[in-house]
Amino acid sequence: MPSKKSILSVLLLILCIFLFYLNLSLYEQEGVQEELEPTYWESPFGLHGIEKDYKAMTDIGIRWYRLGIHPGPTFRQKIRQFDERYAEICGSGLNILENFMLHGWRKLLGNAEYAELVRFIVERYDADGINDAPKINGTEPKILYWEIGNEPNIEGKGDSCPPEEYARFLKFIYPVIKRACPQCKVLFAGLVPFTHDEYLDIVLQNGGGDYFDIISLHYYGNATGDYAYGVKMINEVKAVMAKYGINKPIWITETGTYSGSVNGIFQSEEEQAADLVKRYVVLLSAGTEKVFWAWGLYEGFGGDGNQYFDQTGLIYDGRGDYDKGFGVEKRAYYAYGLMTEKLEGFTNIEEVHLREKNVFLFRFDKRNGYVYVVWWDWWNEPDLLEKEVEIPIRGKEAVLTIAVPNENGEAYSEIIEVQNGILKLRLRKSPVYIEVKP
Repeated sequence: MPSKKSILSVLLLILCIFLFYLNLSLYEQEGVQEELEPTYWESPFGLHGIEKDYKAMTDIGIRWYRLGIHPGPTFRQKIRQFDERYAEICGSGLNILENFMLHGWRKLLGNAEYAELVRFIVERYDADGINDAPKINGTEPKILYWEIGNEPNIEGKGDSCPPEEYARFLKFIYPVIKRACPQCKVLFAGLVPFTHDEYLDIVLQNGGGDYFDIISLHYYGNATGDYAYGVKMINEVKAVMAKYGINKPIWITETGTYSGSVNGIFQSEEEQAADLVKRYVVLLSAGTEKVFWAWGLYEGFGGDGNQYFDQTGLIYDGRGDYDKGFGVEKRAYYAYGLMTEKLEGFTNIEEVHLREKNVFLFRFDKRNGYVYVVWWDWWNEPDLLEKEVEIPIRGKEAVLTIAVPNENGEAYSEIIEVQNGILKLRLRKSPVYIEVKP
């Protein structure tokens, strides 16, 4: 007959086995939960501005927010303010791209105190468990992407910097950031037209190619065709990098257009919203990883409300001749939300060339089917009110949705029958989404 001691040992063994499998099960469930929780590091949808209404951003699918700081001697005294702001942004579901502005770069270049301050900041927000910022309201501030300067190829501006000197600055600050946070990515300052390729060429001539991870570009313009200029910039930058054997990701960290009137040229809310969709589609198709609408979620850039950058936002700020009142969402706001709803999570993009002139079609592959985006550049055919097109599509029917919702945020949608592999539709000013199940 077994002794009490042996019986106790068997019971303890059974208990240990039970607890082991219980913990394993909980671990696996937790792992599955982590996999199911959405992460937005791969999302291409961003915004640049000075905002505090983070919910209004995430409500329309914005996942990246670009900021800008110019840390000086008093930065450490204000560190709690930065901790709180970054934690609030991260806690809202936004990823941060922070920018070290280069005002007075001559005093910063080679400055050991500045280098130490940059190291301190990067280390504090890399969330690696070493000298990190404290959690605030349960959220740890986390920044893994840092841009160095803003539009240095504009002469006479605060961040203006000769390309030879910018190469030196990259060589100075890039190792500082990487030593503090090896997994962090460093962005080349956003370059503007029309010297972007020449400026980059000189930086690479001076050995700057090993001291950034991502190239950044900016462009704006009107709502009647300027959206395509970004593709030209991307191709020119790729050509310069190829000249030096470099192939690095490209981000568009500022782009946009306005609604209202600038220099006597009026653009409607619908035209701004349609241009927004076109910019994102062509830029992503050209291989851009992220696109940041600018300037801002809310309108306003310090002018009288009627200047270009006073009117590029997605929500009115209550100023300007065409303003509809503070907090009123523009049609571009709703168009941004519908765009992210339709396109977030795509796995591939392909342009489909059609016979019709001035008509453009792109296919976004998704795990549960395809989404086509089609539009007509109507200003090239001013005598027409609409354009009839035939689109080759596999399937029996497709869901069509107008890409620019109305002023109440309502998007018109209908189911259209596909006949003999051809979908016929009439295009006007707004792009159209076409959803097809495999």
